[in-house]
Amino acid sequence: MPQRITALITANVFQNGLSRCEESWRYYTVLLRRLAAKPVDWYISDLDFDLAFVLWHLYQFGGDQACRAAYEEMMQILRICKINESILENSKFYRLNFYDSLRLACSVDCCVDAIVTWEPNQFATSDRERSSIREKGYFYRNFNAEMADDQTRTTHSIGVFSVDAFLLHLHELETTTSSIRKAPSVLQIESLEVQITRSIKATVTLQTFEGRQFRETTHGRTPCDALYKAIDRCVDRHIQLPERNLVYFSMPDTIGGADAVVEVCIRVECGDAQFEASATNDNVLWAFGDAYVAAINSIYAGLSSVWGMGSDRPN
Repeated sequence: MPQRITALITANVFQNGLSRCEESWRYYTVLLRRLAAKPVDWYISDLDFDLAFVLWHLYQFGGDQACRAAYEEMMQILRICKINESILENSKFYRLNFYDSLRLACSVDCCVDAIVTWEPNQFATSDRERSSIREKGYFYRNFNAEMADDQTRTTHSIGVFSVDAFLLHLHELETTTSSIRKAPSVLQIESLEVQITRSIKATVTLQTFEGRQFRETTHGRTPCDALYKAIDRCVDRHIQLPERNLVYFSMPDTIGGADAVVEVCIRVECGDAQFEASATNDNVLWAFGDAYVAAINSIYAGLSSVWGMGSDRPN
């Protein structure tokens, strides 16, 4: 059964209807009615709520009666995410402009499934994300989170969509949200160590959500090569997955300081599908390892829900 999804909407979805042009009013009347009718729990930051509605009422911007009614209908169903100290602090870790960093931090705090905006490119920080916007009108980014009830670690994906792409792909979101987007993480990195001498050696300890740990050491041509091979050995001791290959990864060409946060984006091929993931950390190897494990968790969740694969190995 399709799942009801959650989405944070940005102020620019509303602001373009605040003109004095009747054609714009008609367009936004239809658009806002379509959005309001969808099976979506809508969120908005308190900053964007003020930009979209308070100023509109205060200065009596444009709109005929039908347009104003559509705005009022959408306003009534919005849940406001208040920007608190925690959100302000977390927003510092995103390499975006100040306002979009706040919007992204609100989305992570509310654990929404999507961000809906006229400018998804403002949230993109990698070539992969920008390419996805050009090709499809949206991209996904993974974030580490915890379940509120038992603190189980999860990998939560948030899609950043243009308005048109969101309406086009809404059915896909509805059918995949519960099985993949919010699936508990099967594995997480407990510790990692990379030694570079005459050879390169990586030692990784993975922990399952039941608390079991697996430790492996491998050599590789590069630190990342040794690291993902060690992770794969740990994974293969715990769960059964088809053969997979790391086909792409990227990290910033320049880092903004000794303690700067680094984002690593990767793509893993498994069967006929490709799984993308990203992670941030002030240690580039930790970011790489977390991103790779996030992709493994996505593969496990996807195969388990669709084909019933990815079962645990016996003790």
